[in-house]
Amino acid sequence: MQKGFGLIGILLVVGTIAILLVVDFFVPLRFPLPFPSAKYWFRDPVSFEECGEATRRGKEGLFITFSPPFCEFRGKEFSFGGSNKKEPEHLREIVGDQQKEEIANWKTYRNEEYGFEFKYPKDWMVREKQVSNDNPDSNLKVYILVSNSATDQKLTQENIESVSGFQVTFHGNENPQELDIEKWYDLTHEKDSEDVRRSKIVVSLANKKAVRTELPWVGTTYHYFIANTTSVIELAYSVSQPKFKEYYDQILSTFKFIK
Repeated sequence: MQKGFGLIGILLVVGTIAILLVVDFFVPLRFPLPFPSAKYWFRDPVSFEECGEATRRGKEGLFITFSPPFCEFRGKEFSFGGSNKKEPEHLREIVGDQQKEEIANWKTYRNEEYGFEFKYPKDWMVREKQVSNDNPDSNLKVYILVSNSATDQKLTQENIESVSGFQVTFHGNENPQELDIEKWYDLTHEKDSEDVRRSKIVVSLANKKAVRTELPWVGTTYHYFIANTTSVIELAYSVSQPKFKEYYDQILSTFKFIK
């Protein structure tokens, strides 16, 4: 009799575990366990979000590491937003033929004094702001913003910083030794948080080597740094607004130096 109850007990335990694993496969359980969701026993994550889901339950250092803006699982590392950090470190082709036709009809912002230009949608607007700091050279910020008549009338030099958009910042004589941009970044951003420094990748922009970092604190913002003789250009935009990100990517693709 006891053997019968023992067998039934074992079957109940095995059955309960099997049911929990099936549930965990489709809807990951939320309580702490020292192993990932059952579905990641059979396949690896394909995005930052899935990597976070796979690692959130594990014990740090036992199976995984998870430190935004990166997530590592079984040796594969994903960056915030779903892109894989270990992909080739070059900007991808981000505009197709149809988009190139549209971009051809965009307006062009050209600054002879600071030596760069870019295109932007014809119904958007550009605003400039001189930046004063300890650097004796003139610095300039250029804002590319979605045009809105109600907003346009309220924009001032003081409040434009609060408006979300694509920003181009010219840092005059920021690199007097004309260092390689990666070396310059490492020397001048030593005090950045570990997460930001870990997000650094080297890309190609305007036919030059550039550094890209991610700031994840308010959404996610890409910052690109590119050197031109002794100056450094910083381009920044949020990737947390899907309806604008495509435009921002396209604006970035048109940036170039003219001297």
